[in-house]
Amino acid sequence: NSLMATINWPQFRGPSASGVAEGSKLPTTWNVEEKKNLLFKTPLPGLGHSSPIVWGEKVFVTAALSPKNNDLKVGLYGEIASVEDDSEHEWRIYCVHKRSGKILWQKTAHKGVPKVKRHTKATQASATMATDGKRVLAFFGSEGLFCYDLAGKLLWKRDLGILDSGFYMVPTAQWGWASSPIFADGKIIVQCDIQKGSFVAALDPATGKDIWRTPRTEVPTWSTPTLCTVGGKPQVVCNGWKHIGGYDVKTGKSLWKLTGGGDIPVPTPIVGQGLIFITSAHGRQAPIYAVRPTATGEIVLPPENMGSMHFGKGYRAWRCLHADAARAGAASLCLQRCRYSQLLRCPVRSAALPGAHGHRPHGLQRLRRGRRREALLHQRGGRDFRGAGGRNVQASLPEPHGRGLHGHSRHLRERALLPHPGALGGNRRPLNADFNRRDRDRR
Repeated sequence: NSLMATINWPQFRGPSASGVAEGSKLPTTWNVEEKKNLLFKTPLPGLGHSSPIVWGEKVFVTAALSPKNNDLKVGLYGEIASVEDDSEHEWRIYCVHKRSGKILWQKTAHKGVPKVKRHTKATQASATMATDGKRVLAFFGSEGLFCYDLAGKLLWKRDLGILDSGFYMVPTAQWGWASSPIFADGKIIVQCDIQKGSFVAALDPATGKDIWRTPRTEVPTWSTPTLCTVGGKPQVVCNGWKHIGGYDVKTGKSLWKLTGGGDIPVPTPIVGQGLIFITSAHGRQAPIYAVRPTATGEIVLPPENMGSMHFGKGYRAWRCLHADAARAGAASLCLQRCRYSQLLRCPVRSAALPGAHGHRPHGLQRLRRGRRREALLHQRGGRDFRGAGGRNVQASLPEPHGRGLHGHSRHLRERALLPHPGALGGNRRPLNADFNRRDRDRR
């Protein structure tokens, strides 16, 4: 109970977008019908994909209510159509007691016909709120940014114009707003990647007025920005397709830029173990980038370095997998360069395994669909991608060689239960059916 009173979850993905609640003791199983490990259940009307945030004893969440259509069409399908609903909506904010589930207060931030339509899988309240312990923010896209105190008093609201997030190839396909605001270095940061006039901006928390605004040459995206304080200079990191990059949090000046990846970016950048990790998981090229926070200038990745003769390009995502982690059924990012090979070395030490070079092998993990993934422990491969700013980007893709993964030492293959690739930003295409044949032909 004491932990419940002290752990705060102030924004999308929690403190610093880490997705980690330090010191919390969470149940590993629960059942709503049987009320097993269920503290409370409070019905809320309307639709909302926003995540709840927590500060002290209060939980904040948003919802949008339509008198005409409160349905979602979920599932796996590729339709780009918008929901046709011209009824008057209500955009609401709820404050719920963390222990009892009692609604402490609710506010209707806005009423009106939506200025931008939503996708059939989306809602008109998809952005997660944010708080600095004094204020709470609710961002409803074209309907505005609203700031309340923790007691529910409206402090200010800001109209940022029509924020049309939709399919960049079909502008009439409107999909709705989802990028969440964050508090960073005493400022409010919003990332607004839209059909025309994309920008990232810092606002004054007291008034909502611009402190700085930096244009972005970008198509619509749905990613939430992240604050990175590693490397001595705080920066705001934004995902994107045409412009993945870092911005000086004080001035908005662009620090570094990377182009590429998926063309419909949704995942939020995360910071860990001294690196910035970015993925997009959509489009013909969807790698995971690891960027050094000290990067400067434009980072250029030569197209020929995006794949190899073994794995090619496209829906391929790789992580280094340590041998011990494979045995334990857990993956760890390997962030240090191995002096014997081109892989990034896992900082965790382990007993040596047999290997061609007589050193501890480090692995490449193929992320595959299904519950079980296969960890292919390999000794070679990997590259440092060098950009204008120096050694900024690292990726663990294998070098071409004569044997191929499926022909390589079978005693180095391990099985591991690994997180679903959706946790990294989307599904990955499984190995091609003709992989073995193509690999054999190349040998």
